[in-house]
Amino acid sequence: MSLTDIPVSNNIDEYPPSLDDSSDDEEYSSDADSEVTDPELRPYEYVVGRISLERTLRTTFYYHATYYYTRGTFPVIDDESMSKARRLIREFLRTYKYANPSGGNMEEWRCPRFVPQDHLMFIADVYESLNRVWCARMYSVVVEPAGTTLLDSAEFTEIHAPGYVAIEPTVSPYSDYPSILTSPPLLPRYALYQDIYARRYCTIGSVLDGPNVYLRPESAAVLNYLGPKAHGTIVQSHRLLGQERGPQVGLEQPCGCLQHRESRTIYRQVAFPNLDDIVFDFSRSAQEFSPRQRSTKLLNLNEEIERTLQIINIFITWLKYKNPSPNQPASSE
Repeated sequence: MSLTDIPVSNNIDEYPPSLDDSSDDEEYSSDADSEVTDPELRPYEYVVGRISLERTLRTTFYYHATYYYTRGTFPVIDDESMSKARRLIREFLRTYKYANPSGGNMEEWRCPRFVPQDHLMFIADVYESLNRVWCARMYSVVVEPAGTTLLDSAEFTEIHAPGYVAIEPTVSPYSDYPSILTSPPLLPRYALYQDIYARRYCTIGSVLDGPNVYLRPESAAVLNYLGPKAHGTIVQSHRLLGQERGPQVGLEQPCGCLQHRESRTIYRQVAFPNLDDIVFDFSRSAQEFSPRQRSTKLLNLNEEIERTLQIINIFITWLKYKNPSPNQPASSE
């Protein structure tokens, strides 16, 4: 079955509810001037983040209905239309079993199906977007058993190792890369390496409160210095590697499979998503985080983001088949 060969199910109870099965009774406000609630996520703190597929698809539906008038969508202007949109999203999730952790062996799921996992994240910045939603710029933190070095970890490649800095008490592998400090010390029983090269953006969903863990001010200055240094080193390494190898053909996509070599072209033509349209739910539970079990093949954050963008693409295509009626823009009266 190809990505665009989308069947339509009329039985929304065929599968169990999705993970994010919040009530349809949430209040909806169509007032564009209403106050945007501060999510109370702050720069320089460490939190646990997880992709929310359902909230991401809500954002996708709203923007396609409001700005692109995509076929299969409709104006979301009141409680009734919001509830209708949520029912469609849940039908899609249940039909394709995307967010149901009891839906079988995850290793046997065909890409892009996956269950979002928890990831330890460093929040670099929090800002209000032009669309009046709160977004975050963040970097991932790799958690390994104590004593694991950068090159011992399966998460790293030699070319990208300069893009990580150790968090004390983990010892930095580079003399010119001092370890950074947190307050209180973060997971001292593990080896921690923070990404300082690959920044990511997201829309903030929910924030579950708990004990704060912050980067210490003197270490913030270290990151400001090391970030550009790491970027220059990695870019130069890629340039030299490209000169040695020549053009590369048929490389895998970040989702980790060979079936989506043209995935970015596909989803941009259909779904128009931006990276910050992906919604993350956060929890101040960094001190409770533990390394992921190696007995099961789990996706890293890059692979989860790539698969989420694939799901957005399939969702928009599914909507066009589900409801082929054109979207009529809401009256301005």
